[in-house]
Order: sequence, then structure tokens, then C-alpha cells
Amino acid sequence: MFDPRSLNRRNLLRGTLAAGAATTLGARMSPAFAAQDAVTLEFWSRFDFLQGAIDLYNEEAASTGKNISVNFTTVPGADMVNKLVGALASSTQPDVMSIDLVQCPYFNSIGAFTDLSEQFGGLEFSDEFAPGMLALGEFEGSQYQLPFAADNSALIWNKDLFEQSGLDPDIPPSSWQELIDFAVATTSDPDHYGIGFDAQSGGTFMFRWMPFVWANGGDILNEDGSQSTINSPEALEALELWVNLIHEHKATPPGTHAWNGDDLRGAFQAGKIAMMVSGNFAVALLNRDSPDLNYGTALIPPPETGAESASFAGGDMMGILTGNDKVDASWDLLQFLASEPVQVEYLAQAGIIPTRTSFYDNAYFQSEPRYQTFTAALDVAHAPWTLQYNRLYDALQANLQSALAGSMSPADALAAIEEAHNEVLSS
Repeated sequence: MFDPRSLNRRNLLRGTLAAGAATTLGARMSPAFAAQDAVTLEFWSRFDFLQGAIDLYNEEAASTGKNISVNFTTVPGADMVNKLVGALASSTQPDVMSIDLVQCPYFNSIGAFTDLSEQFGGLEFSDEFAPGMLALGEFEGSQYQLPFAADNSALIWNKDLFEQSGLDPDIPPSSWQELIDFAVATTSDPDHYGIGFDAQSGGTFMFRWMPFVWANGGDILNEDGSQSTINSPEALEALELWVNLIHEHKATPPGTHAWNGDDLRGAFQAGKIAMMVSGNFAVALLNRDSPDLNYGTALIPPPETGAESASFAGGDMMGILTGNDKVDASWDLLQFLASEPVQVEYLAQAGIIPTRTSFYDNAYFQSEPRYQTFTAALDVAHAPWTLQYNRLYDALQANLQSALAGSMSPADALAAIEEAHNEVLSS
């Protein structure tokens, strides 16, 4: 796992890339931009299917007189941070990249990305991005990245199991109490259970459990990411909800505290559980692997009916790396990546949520309306802003999993997480 302490925030980039950081950012490019000299850009992303989009950009650039070409490199998401760290250390970073949004605050703190505030302010669609994503691209009042691709969490339920249990198959739970009631109603041990959990990583707790905390008024960190706030009554109620579904209501399969994401989705596909919290990626996987499964998607239920739900704001931001003298051409590429040909014809078609509101209502989501839940979830999505994101995982996973297993009380688990996180944040 990447340790942010392995880089010197003050010196690694501030000095060695100072010339690149001072590049003029004033020119706002239009699609008709033509470079006077040939420009070749290096672009990294974890989405391998974007090669087709880059081919399209190169073709259009050639046909319209833009003297720009782009080389595309796919970097697996699990390798992206370490690869970027190595590239920055050796001054071989790409010109443009998309990166997991939770990593942006740290890399912005060391000057790895170019300040795009002026260009962003000139975009006609700057107000179309979800605030929860935009915030991860901000640092010290400036905007360094734009939202590129969204990945957020919602509730998925099996309509046939609801109907078989006497519930209305088209009405999902609208509160925590209904979540309990519906989970109990759809449990018929040993064949069917109301809900299952994925509890094998800190990342999954961020994605699936933290929305319950946020909807209840709690948070994992304070606003500037300097202190843990997880040991709160709001988080305790959210954790007790999950723990009670397992131990008091017995509405979960045995061993769900040790499940991973594949276990969770496999049980749902097999009709063993009636509900799960998952992401928009699950829609494509369920449709591919279980095309006859009758299921629905809904916002994660808040504590009370009518209250605001919450979701995890996952996905990628895109930005221009510091240290290149091709900012104008790079900005032209970013605008293309934010345009309909990419956001709809590549991202939405692949089941990934576009980040501009004007592209939510697209042909692919009209034909598969279950994706529309995830566009609505972007309006209530959150993500922790911290320079130490990866280092929060271990304590979160170990203690929350222990609470779900019944080997640690929820209160003790949250106290242990807060202590561990504050130690990380102060180091």
C-alpha cells in the first residue's frame, strides 16, 4: 500500500517542477484550437476501453488541423498511485491522467497537478459537476482536477423475493426501520436472507457503510481532514444497524462478516439474499451474468422516511500534470474527455455514470433505467477529503469487521478506529 510519507511534500515537486508550474494557463481552448507545433500528449487512465475515444480524438485532431496527437496508456487502478509516485520521482509523469478522486488531495498537496482554476471558471458547464466530486479536486482554494467518471453506491433489491415474502416488489425500504422490517420479512433460514454485507476491506466500508453514517449526520473526518470524527453517536447508530441485522434480527447469512464483493454479488445473483448495497458497476455485471434476475435499484435508505439519503462519491478525476509545457493542448484534451462523445458513448455505454448533469438522460440509461438511481445518488454523494486516505483503511476494516463478527462492541470498534486514525493524521 502506498505510504504518503515516502514523498517529501515540500521539495519533491515544488522545486524540480517549478518551471512547469509557472506555465501560462490563460488560453481557454475551443474545439477549433490548432497547435502551431506538433504536440504529443501522454494520457493515463484505468479505463482500457478509452483507447477508442483517444483514437477518435486523434482522428478529429488530424482532420480539423489540430497538430495534437495522444498516446494512451492503461494503468490498472490498483497500480496507479505507485506508478504515479515513481513517475513523479523520475520526471516521467504523463501530461494528462484520470485518477481515483480520493487520491487527489495528497497529490495536489505536493504540487503534482496544474492549477486549472482559470480554465474551469471559463467552462460553460462548470455548474454541471457534482459538488461532492469537485471538492476532492480542490486544494487551498484552487481547482486542480475536473470530475471525469462517477462510481457511487445505492441499494439493490430482488423484486421476486420481495413479492414471495408479501412485500410490494416495486417499493424498496425508505428508512432504517423499513430496511430491518424488509430484511426480516425476506429471511427464511436456511435458504434466503434479507441482506448481506461485504466486509473484507476498508474501501468497501467507505463505499457501503459510510453512506449510513453521512445520512445520519455523522462523518469519518472533520472538514479539513485533520482529525477523526468517527467515534460519534451518529456513526454508532449506523454501525449498530448493521450489527443488529446480523446478530439480533438474524437477517443475514452466516459468515457475511467475512464476505468480499464477489461473495456478496454471488449470493444476490443466486437469490440467497434479497438486498445489498453496491455500485453502478453491479448493474452491468448482474445484467451480464444473470439476465433474468428481477431486481431494482434505489437510494440507500436514510434513518427516517423523507430524510436525505447519502452515497459514496467514487470515481475518477482528470487533470494536467505539472512539469509539461503543453498545457493548452492538454486542456483541449480534457474538454474532449468531458464531452458527450466520451461521457455518453464510452462511459455511459459501459455502465459508468457521466459526471455532467446534462448527460444523465442518455439513450443507454433510458434503455436501462436502473442506472438513473446512481445519477440521483451523485447529488447526495460524499467522500473523505484527506491527504492520508489509503492509510485509513486498515483500522477501518479490522475494527468494523470485528464488530460485525461480534468479537468487539460497536462502541469499542469506533473508539479504536478514531484512535488509530488520529495517529495516522498526526504523523
